[in-house]
Amino acid sequence: CASHRLALTMADEDDSYVPLVTLTEEVAVDSGEQDEDILYKERAKLYRFSSEQNQWNERGTGDARLLQGRSPSSVVRFVVRQEKTLKVVANHVIPVDGELTRNLGSDRSWVWVAQDYSDSDDTGVYTFAIRFRTPEAADEFFAKWEAARVRNKAVLNEETPSTEKVSPKEIVSDAEREPSTSEAQDNAPADKSSDEPASEQSAPDATESAE
Repeated sequence: CASHRLALTMADEDDSYVPLVTLTEEVAVDSGEQDEDILYKERAKLYRFSSEQNQWNERGTGDARLLQGRSPSSVVRFVVRQEKTLKVVANHVIPVDGELTRNLGSDRSWVWVAQDYSDSDDTGVYTFAIRFRTPEAADEFFAKWEAARVRNKAVLNEETPSTEKVSPKEIVSDAEREPSTSEAQDNAPADKSSDEPASEQSAPDATESAE
């Protein structure tokens, strides 16, 4: 109406007009990752074993990333943020002795142990399991992880990083070797695509891929 249009015009011309809504400037959030390069990124589902509950707990689904600082002395770390909340659910340096082992009956998931700092009030050494959408994605993760292990070892020992590659096929499956963390391995998130049925204490339904 005419009166409404007039009110808007008068408000625009009146220097004393105070808007009802004040827009604030966009504030940049420091993720701590601005000075790091992404060496690897792939969507996956992450689990962490709870020794108190004697079971696997899902940490979330999101991009599993390997990050490295731009300094020659920087080590590579593993970071996962839950894709919906962006909460950090894994944050640890790739341990030089952190060998990936095949999850029971699965060609698209891995298990390892590391000192993790994703929970500020609950840091410690944990057993993790990660599941990818395809075996190919899992194999690529293995290759990048191994390269990161080699680099971190070289950096910590002040050596020149090796370019030697290790195939994931060379890893002995958990079914053929004594697991390093027996309690966790016995209850590892089972993949129902295998011939072996999942145990009652297995992690959430393994048929749910990281899609």
